[in-house]
Amino acid sequence: MLFGADHWVKKLRGDGVIRVPEEVAEITQAQLAATWGRPPSESELKAHLQRWVNEEALFREGLRLGLERGDAQIRERVTLKTLNVLQLGTPIPEPTPEQLAAWYDLHKLRYESPPRIHLQVLQLETSGPHSDEAQQRILAQLKARTSAPQEHGKLAIYQAIPLHELSLRYSEAFTQKAMQSEPDVWARFKDDKTVFFFNLERFQPGFKPDFQDIQARVIEDWRQAHLQIKLDQRIADLVQGYRIEFPKGAVK
Repeated sequence: MLFGADHWVKKLRGDGVIRVPEEVAEITQAQLAATWGRPPSESELKAHLQRWVNEEALFREGLRLGLERGDAQIRERVTLKTLNVLQLGTPIPEPTPEQLAAWYDLHKLRYESPPRIHLQVLQLETSGPHSDEAQQRILAQLKARTSAPQEHGKLAIYQAIPLHELSLRYSEAFTQKAMQSEPDVWARFKDDKTVFFFNLERFQPGFKPDFQDIQARVIEDWRQAHLQIKLDQRIADLVQGYRIEFPKGAVK
């Protein structure tokens, strides 16, 4: 048991040697040279690197004591650092023109700006007047600005809403009529079930970029998407090496 415990402690502490990484020494030396205006001496550099050595010793001791288990910040930092190592060790080849074209066609809405519309929509109260004459009076008041829209029902204000979203909320016929209406003039729309008054502020045309202008961005997005797929698989492979136990009642 004593030999087993000693082996376990040594495993947590590593091989008993704290090796200062070359990049840590180089960064520290560069920072001191920039601050002092001269390169540090060997003794000065070692004195400043001692802080890193102290932190490493404390970190290993914390692992030995299991202190990281209850510290969310340490857990998050180690997790992110491990993820960065996995990312650096996961090469992603450049996409072929065919792969890039297929991926762009599938995700082109990410790069296009759809047509949008700015307008106000007023729906009459269900308990209010619904005769055609009463509706005409309300429309006249709205046009003349003699009454506030909220006095007649529920007012919805849309700023730069995409046309397809507006059609989903109301109907394709409503969207078409709103686009063709005169700006800043209240109008009425009727269908079999409801009556709407609307006021078009402005129509914002869509924009489709030229593929050549955004090709570099598309390539980077393709690489990031495929990197994430490979990372997910590598993490899944790591998890497969463990037996997972959940608290009783946590998983049903």
